[in-house]
Amino acid sequence: MSEVFPFALFQPLSAESREYDDVVNILHSAYLDFNSKANFAYKKASLVHSELLEKEFIEKRRELKLDGRSEKELAESYAFLKVDRALVQNICENGLQVGHSKMTVLGSPSMGIYLSRYADLLQANTLDPRATGDMIIFKVIKGRMKSICDTLGVKPMDSTSKSALDPTPKHECHVLKNANKINSVLSYRAYERSQYYFYEYGFDEIRQRPRHVCPYAVVSFSYKDEKVPKYLTLSR
Repeated sequence: MSEVFPFALFQPLSAESREYDDVVNILHSAYLDFNSKANFAYKKASLVHSELLEKEFIEKRRELKLDGRSEKELAESYAFLKVDRALVQNICENGLQVGHSKMTVLGSPSMGIYLSRYADLLQANTLDPRATGDMIIFKVIKGRMKSICDTLGVKPMDSTSKSALDPTPKHECHVLKNANKINSVLSYRAYERSQYYFYEYGFDEIRQRPRHVCPYAVVSFSYKDEKVPKYLTLSR
């Protein structure tokens, strides 16, 4: 990645380094499917150093703590986004802006951002057997989460009701109510149903970039799946 991205923003990691192992361990610990460890290979990794975004992430955490949030709500974790390489630098330099997604299952895409909960569930369609790509690992504070009823598979108009689209004041994140019941990457609409939806109110207006979401690392991956045909449902 060093030949493509500026070094000041990106710190390329040697595959023999402890930091590289840390990044891979974050990915491995965020798999939905145990078999994904054999399917994904990581070729390059870089840590992201955006002084502004890191400073604002810390400030947001401090504000939430002063607001009386619990240690669980203040805990840092990780979320993931598969991106076109051409967009990586801008996102890592300026943060992920609202409007990047077209999903509506958890909230209006013009008012918040969508990130993947699982590192092996990166897009709606099954990855091609020999796919390659780039993903950004984000450090996130989930804060106070609002559980949203599952409208996928119900009447299409139901998922566009205004009450479901508005970010919830005094909260930082929307999740699907039954998201923890998704147990396979091949589950119905697993990608959409396992998303995080982050947002931030600044006074009465929605911020264009939630401060509790901060780029942490960029990873290039390759995917192979020679055992399961693309649209075959696994019997378990």
